[in-house]
Amino acid sequence: MLSAMSLTAISLLLLLVQKGSAAASASAKPKPHIIHILADDFGWADVGYHRQAGDDDVRTPNLDALARSGIELDRFYTYQFCSPARSAIQTGRNPIHVNVQNVNPECVNSRDLLGGFQGIPLNMTGIASHLKAAGYSTHIVGKWDVGMATPQHHPRARGYDSWLGYWHHSNDYWQHTVDRCGLHKMRDLWQYNTSYDGPAWALANGPSCSQDNQHPSGETCVYEEALLTDAVKNVIREHNLSRPLFLFWSMHLVHMPLQVPLAFEQKFAHVKDKHRRLLHAMVNYMDEQVGDVVKLLKEKEMWNTSLVVFHSDNGGEIMGAGMCGGNNWPLRGGKFSNFEGGIRVNAFVTGGLVPSSRRGARDEGFAVAWDWYATYAALAGVDPFDHQAAAAGLPPHDSLNLWPWLSGEVARSPREEVVIGETSAATPNGDGQTFVGGVIRGRYKLLIGVDARKWNSMGLRRQVSQNVITGPRWPNTSSHLVPLLHPRHCGRDPQHGCLFDIFQDPGESTSIATQKLDVFREMVSRVDELQQTVYSPNRGSKDVAACRKAQNQYKGFPSTLRPEPERALAMILGETPFQRHLLALSAEYERLALENTELKREMQGTQLFHRLRHEDHDAPPLQPVTAYVATASTSLSLDLPGTVRNEWIPNALKEEGCDKVPNGSPRRIGSKSGASKLKRQNTGSLNKVPIDEEESEDNSTFLLLLDVIPACVIVLSAAIAGISADICPEHAVWKVLEICFTVFFMGEIVMKLRVFGFREYLRGADWYWSWFDIICVVLAIVDLSLTYSSMDPAASSGCQAPQESSSTEGSAAGTLGSLKMLKLARLGRIVRLLKFKIFQELKLMIQGVFTGLRVLFWAVVLLVGCMYLLGVISRTLFWEFEEFTDVPSAMFTAFRCFTDGCAAYDGTPLQEKLRKQKGPIFMFAYILLFLFVTIGIFNLIMAVFIDNVTDGSTKKRQRQLGQNAPRTEWVIASALREIILTNLVRKQVEDQVAEEERNGVPGGQRRVSKLLQERLQALQEMYGYKPHTTQEYEDFTWQIRQEMAERDIVVTKEEFNHWLSTEKELISRLEESEIDMSCKFDLFDVLDADLSGELEFEEMIDGLLKCRGPASKTDIIAIRLKTSLGVKLLTKICEKLGIHDD
Repeated sequence: MLSAMSLTAISLLLLLVQKGSAAASASAKPKPHIIHILADDFGWADVGYHRQAGDDDVRTPNLDALARSGIELDRFYTYQFCSPARSAIQTGRNPIHVNVQNVNPECVNSRDLLGGFQGIPLNMTGIASHLKAAGYSTHIVGKWDVGMATPQHHPRARGYDSWLGYWHHSNDYWQHTVDRCGLHKMRDLWQYNTSYDGPAWALANGPSCSQDNQHPSGETCVYEEALLTDAVKNVIREHNLSRPLFLFWSMHLVHMPLQVPLAFEQKFAHVKDKHRRLLHAMVNYMDEQVGDVVKLLKEKEMWNTSLVVFHSDNGGEIMGAGMCGGNNWPLRGGKFSNFEGGIRVNAFVTGGLVPSSRRGARDEGFAVAWDWYATYAALAGVDPFDHQAAAAGLPPHDSLNLWPWLSGEVARSPREEVVIGETSAATPNGDGQTFVGGVIRGRYKLLIGVDARKWNSMGLRRQVSQNVITGPRWPNTSSHLVPLLHPRHCGRDPQHGCLFDIFQDPGESTSIATQKLDVFREMVSRVDELQQTVYSPNRGSKDVAACRKAQNQYKGFPSTLRPEPERALAMILGETPFQRHLLALSAEYERLALENTELKREMQGTQLFHRLRHEDHDAPPLQPVTAYVATASTSLSLDLPGTVRNEWIPNALKEEGCDKVPNGSPRRIGSKSGASKLKRQNTGSLNKVPIDEEESEDNSTFLLLLDVIPACVIVLSAAIAGISADICPEHAVWKVLEICFTVFFMGEIVMKLRVFGFREYLRGADWYWSWFDIICVVLAIVDLSLTYSSMDPAASSGCQAPQESSSTEGSAAGTLGSLKMLKLARLGRIVRLLKFKIFQELKLMIQGVFTGLRVLFWAVVLLVGCMYLLGVISRTLFWEFEEFTDVPSAMFTAFRCFTDGCAAYDGTPLQEKLRKQKGPIFMFAYILLFLFVTIGIFNLIMAVFIDNVTDGSTKKRQRQLGQNAPRTEWVIASALREIILTNLVRKQVEDQVAEEERNGVPGGQRRVSKLLQERLQALQEMYGYKPHTTQEYEDFTWQIRQEMAERDIVVTKEEFNHWLSTEKELISRLEESEIDMSCKFDLFDVLDADLSGELEFEEMIDGLLKCRGPASKTDIIAIRLKTSLGVKLLTKICEKLGIHDD
């Protein structure tokens, strides 16, 4: 039970909290309604006010009117794709300080309780929480996409009172489905309000509802954006006007898939290209929904006190050969690119709150998506400072208050710099790293390419993707090039730099880096400075708990992970519930005290204040990750003595119990332990990713030289050892060379320690080679020390003949000679050559010999046993001969007799002596024994040894095939992709030239050859990067599979066999992958397991991988099982047909 003093203390604090809140409310200004409308993938050229007058392709009358009646933000920037931009809006942070991917939202890193999740870290306070603390009613409708790993990532925990929408990046507009967790029909539509929090079962459409069947008989079929718009309208209709409203309308439109009600598509029947037609129809639908909501705001008499903000989360998507329909003309690039088309978006503010003097303005001041955080907080009268994040050591917000500029109080935007984020590739199971990809200052924009592998822009090496301007109509005849072509190299030197004057050159066509050297170098330095601030935690890998919950509990709807028991939190924090509440109250006091200095003065004299500040110094500190502290911004409803609502913490606890607790608290930003090295395997958590101006363009070349050069020196040292053994062994030249070799190998070890780090070098994948190198160097140092400590200076000046010495000198020389045997250890370095591919077969032979050592041991035991028995028998029978005086001598004599060395001590044949004394019986017995031992035992030992060595080599080879599988899979996949894309490009070029000829443009075969050469060269540039690590091989192969799946590639037997006849590079790669090509034209039938007569890309890759090397036991068993299954199926069919085996 709580003591009376403790209860009194808590009561006093609660009264003071209420007093502080009342004081803040008394001084608050009238608070406007805030309606934030976020379009998805809405291209610059897909809105009417950015098109030429009279253009009938784009119809956005409502958006055009709203922009004219408000303020058009002509230079409004965001991030290059969805989730990071949305995370930035919710937290007020540049994506480099919160999240740059969220490609796999189910990922969890149980070792990092702050940022070990996809999306927004737990302890960052969202804008809705600030506004809710200011008295706002907060609601979100539509796409979430800022994290879903835990209940603390739910919109509820981020400060929203209700939500209808979906968790992921997109879903089907009719069936609400997404492809996650291996479920191609997972429904992603969630509903949360005061009475319900779960899948939106009641809003599911009928199973036949689709883009092609929008009016199925007897089934519900409602367009998803209509559901979302209705939810927005309901929020407005039901809103109590006594409170301000914050409504975040996160539209699905116009993100893929291209789906829209048929009536809207028919409006654009004149647009021939299907993708462009659907996109324009979706834009028109979005425009009408916005117009309806604005009309409702006016009817509800909320418009005059509202600020309405509209913008896109990123530029329009132009990839996929124009299949996405987006257009950003005249800007360069699009979604997934840092050119203007990817990050400069349509944006305006409108509503009655905009002063009349500012209405109709088109402002070119800089603004960014994360500036709304501070702007909304200022309008609500609250401080945007994130106390919770600061306590956790997370980055502060980057937001600036735009309202003084928007309202006309000041003439210029407070934003003078736009920092551009970038990321490396996501893997199938995790996120990439965070980079600064450029910066905008004044009229100048700098882009820095990073090494990245992004979706359809794979293999970027310091390049920026989508160096393409689409043209006013998109897709068009060149749209098929965009997924693959024209990345631009944006280096850190002026000759390859990408510095643009975006006011004079909005299309970013000409770099002025060489003309503006000072500007270029200053901005490169600024990028390096900003790089040191990035937030790049290890966000973990996929947790099956989310998928399991979606499959089982919610029957195909995604959800956050299952909350752990509340006792898990207590174990992590190491505190009693009462201590947690007391510290939470203290945190609430600190927050209020910062806002109310009068309250602070009143409190500082009280005994309770000092108790809260100084009590329990030895107790474990409150981890800032607790969701309870987050209630400081909402309410202080305490359920003493200890229940804390929604206090689940994702951690390293197993599902079976709470027996493991993570060690230590998460590292803070700037921790040296997070700094990345050039590494064999990617490690690290909250790491800074440094950019080194002198960094090699290709680290793999450096790593190769780091092995090849020492190998050459090893061969040289071995050759010198052989020469010095014969020619003047004590000459000073050999000693100097040995010192040079030893110093070189010491330097090699130091270099590898610096490159790979102590942990990776000494405990990584090649640890045994590392320790072998160290032992060789240590022995060489010991040898040199002993040699020079006892060396006669006169003896090393040249070649001298050996001289006789006294017995004392001879003894000393003998001891020294024994120690100098250490020199032989130097030759052990040559073993390292087995690391290289050229010695692969020799390595396998040696490994096979070592594998057979166990059999060799038992062979020796068998042989010794046989010789012992023969020794005892011969000692008993032939005791009078001196060769058999004892059992050991008899054993040795017997061994010599069976190995062709059977002679008496006097040199005569021992067999002949024994025959003369013992007669023919001895000769008969000797012949039988000789045959038994030499032909039987010796050959048996040899056969078993060879069999064991062969078996060991085979197993080793199989393991090696498994280890090389990622690389082999990439080799095969890249070869097939090259052929497929080459054929596609050739067909497109031929069709294009044929179309041109029909239109009267001369072309012919020469035109085809020229275009084909250009596009194949571009393909080569696009896919020129080769992976070097296992992780890279896996990532690249996964991306190739995804790309080919999107293209729906199918190959017939005729095409496949044609490849095998004409594509020498394919044959070479298949043979390199150890696929038997002796019967290559039977390969198709082997791969076509379903006998469809066609091969999908996945079938080819998986089938070819199984064809590597000799058939294994599992292959044979699989064939037998399939045969058995086939027999059973045929038997059942015969039984059903009444056919019996007579």
